[in-house]
Amino acid sequence: MTNKNYDLEFLRGLSVLLVFLFHFNTNLFNSFFVGVDIFFLVSGYVITGSVLKKDKFNLSSFYLRRFKRIYPNLLFILFIFAVIFFTFYDFLPQEFDQNFFSIIFSIFGISNIFYTINPNLFYFTDEIRWLIHTWSLSVEIQYYFLIGLIFYIYFKLSRLNLNFKIFIISLFLTSFLIFLLPEKKFVSDYYSLPARLWEFSLGSIAYLFPFKKKLNFNYLLIAFLSIISFASYLSLNFKFDILIAIFFSYIMVVFSKNNNESIFTIFFRFFGKISYSFYLWHLIIISFFINITEFYIFNFIIIFLLTLILSIFTFNFIEIKFNKKFNYDYYFKKSIGIILISVSVFFIYSLTINQKLFIKSFNSLNKFAVNFFHIVDNVNSGPNKYDSIFVKKFDHCENYQESFKWSTSVNCLRENSNSKLVYIMGNSYGDHIVPVISKAFLDSDLYIARFDNCYLVKSFKCDIDKKNQIFNQYSKISKKYDEKIVIISLSKNNYSKKKISQILNRLETLNTLVVFVYPHPSVNEYKNEKEINKYYLIKKNDFKILKDFERLILIDTFENICLDCNFDKYSQVFIDGHHFNLNGSLSLIELFRKVNF
Repeated sequence: MTNKNYDLEFLRGLSVLLVFLFHFNTNLFNSFFVGVDIFFLVSGYVITGSVLKKDKFNLSSFYLRRFKRIYPNLLFILFIFAVIFFTFYDFLPQEFDQNFFSIIFSIFGISNIFYTINPNLFYFTDEIRWLIHTWSLSVEIQYYFLIGLIFYIYFKLSRLNLNFKIFIISLFLTSFLIFLLPEKKFVSDYYSLPARLWEFSLGSIAYLFPFKKKLNFNYLLIAFLSIISFASYLSLNFKFDILIAIFFSYIMVVFSKNNNESIFTIFFRFFGKISYSFYLWHLIIISFFINITEFYIFNFIIIFLLTLILSIFTFNFIEIKFNKKFNYDYYFKKSIGIILISVSVFFIYSLTINQKLFIKSFNSLNKFAVNFFHIVDNVNSGPNKYDSIFVKKFDHCENYQESFKWSTSVNCLRENSNSKLVYIMGNSYGDHIVPVISKAFLDSDLYIARFDNCYLVKSFKCDIDKKNQIFNQYSKISKKYDEKIVIISLSKNNYSKKKISQILNRLETLNTLVVFVYPHPSVNEYKNEKEINKYYLIKKNDFKILKDFERLILIDTFENICLDCNFDKYSQVFIDGHHFNLNGSLSLIELFRKVNF
């Protein structure tokens, strides 16, 4: 192995260990996420070098090598994770959805898009993240797909190095400008390929424009670790952290050479060798075991050793085994060609002729998630799983009127009546009243739809088209029913009389009884005298507005849960301090039974 390959292996090891530390303690190592960016640069260098060293380029062979490198290990680890998580782990509702869709989208190489469109998932938080690290793997897969096509065109049309160099430099500059732009979904957000291509391209540039090595690798490494540690302490902007990491990585790849065969060097090269397995395992293990004991250092040792053992196992028995040539590789190459053509046709057709196909596919996937949950619910042995709220637990209906598009979603939960309809509108505060509504209105059909509080409060503007779509959905669904109730869950204050009047007028024309469910204080508000007094003051002002509407039924859940109880008792009715658990939701059943059609 050449010295340069040793240096790249060292950087891979460094990058995966940085990411491990970041995920283990986001606050302490909040700039160490840049290990991913280092890996992107190294990938660009390695891919460019491996292709341009050869006189010929076969697209199917290229994709097959990438497939064998990525998917056997990915599928094995996802399978092990899914069996343990869905069968034995006492997961929360949001964890089921997050991991179900993460698994599916990771396999298709688009989990970064899933995390982009999901507003509840953000990379820089302390919350358990399970599979959120697969976003970078999806970016890698998308890069491989794109660079494979670029190399295919290059080898077919020209072998002029200058042209290829100009193209890569242009790609670098374009992507870098996108990276510097304010975050915009699918273009310049943290998870997007367009805003990451400059890192891969800079790796290609490092290969295309080699220089004589003049700088000491170890000195550069010490400087980089010192600066990135200081950046963690200062909690700088993540883009600045990325620029630091990419700058030093580029310098280390192009201008330096590591000739030091110390234990330190061997250590990092070893982790570079198993970096892919280690990366796939580490966040899963952290998520399962981060709180296994009260001793933080002991938890770190357990997690690190367990990740290391599993990584060595999958590296030797999955990665190495499947990276070899097989007799049936020929058939795989043919299959890859067919798959690529099919996928390309699907995307072109969906984007140009039938754009609703994406929405229909996503709706089908959501319906499959509901059916899968009922299977898991029968198998899972988690001791406290019934304390959590699962809308899917109460979902026993499928029809053509359902849509799972985030801002205008509508989900049929029960359909056994021809005359009575209860229709919940809300966000997560609508989700956690599903159990009590389901029990209080047993002889009614039940739907739940997305309805953000910007449609009710003064301080937020909403998309009028989406608002109209929400009410058009309700109009179509409700027209066959004689008796209808719309229950709108509130989670904000500073309500607008004008907005509320518009909603009531619109629903009145559809002969609908309207119920507003006023939000309760969070657990943290309840235990803080200043905050609870503030809650009462806001509530008093809100009620002056809401009680002016005679056509509106107002339900105050706080008055019926635990108005004068102690903090410990109050906190027992919540999952996360904000949303009711199952017992908390069902404790309101008599309150909702007072609402009559």
